[in-house]
Amino acid sequence: MSQRCEECTARGAYTALADSALRLDRQLRTRFTNEEIAPGGCLFLGKHYGHSRSILFTLNPTPNPERFGQPIDFRLFESNIHWEGPTKGRYRNWTFSRHLFTSMVASAPWFRPTLERATDAFIIPWASRDWTSMVRSPAWKLVREYSRTVFEQTMVDCRPNLIFISGKTTGQIFWSFLEVPRPTPIAVRRSPSLRNYDAEWYRLQDVKVGQERIGELTVIRLPHFSRGSYQEFAAVGEWVAERLPRA
Repeated sequence: MSQRCEECTARGAYTALADSALRLDRQLRTRFTNEEIAPGGCLFLGKHYGHSRSILFTLNPTPNPERFGQPIDFRLFESNIHWEGPTKGRYRNWTFSRHLFTSMVASAPWFRPTLERATDAFIIPWASRDWTSMVRSPAWKLVREYSRTVFEQTMVDCRPNLIFISGKTTGQIFWSFLEVPRPTPIAVRRSPSLRNYDAEWYRLQDVKVGQERIGELTVIRLPHFSRGSYQEFAAVGEWVAERLPRA
């Protein structure tokens, strides 16, 4: 397993985000019951948080009953699960995503260092049994507000120039948090076999988060990793690789 990056662990940006997430989590748990806000909150930060300029945003964690009464998980993960995780097993999200990113790097090997330093992040760090129950929960309004606070801090800390987004729902939340109308994509891939498994490529100029200027930003919206086929995700990886600009 990959070792943690000491450069990241020592950064004040990570410490500030962890402190903020713990404070917000305590406020949520004090105000709502375990039925209204499930256990299992997790920032899902990659080991290079804070000095990586590439981020993969996925939606939110699933509940973890073992974490009843425990605070949100803010640790830096020792490996970037979505491209260094298992090739098969219980969590098919990780196996599908690994097929996609493995295919991407096979077609664009010069992109490997960028991917290895990228970081994961949940765009909604609090868990839900399913997405419908999340948005119908009495806690949703505050969960969304607090998630946006975490999102904005993540964007300012990392100042990304490349963002991957997994799934349409994650994309909708991303654009609403960024407070910009979703632009017209400059490239679209339509799946020949799976409905709603397209991919989209966006390029934005002079992006701002609050008062902070992020600058130019490429956003690649990928299919959700929860279902599909290995062949389909490999094809998406090849499609992305064909369009990646060389650093």
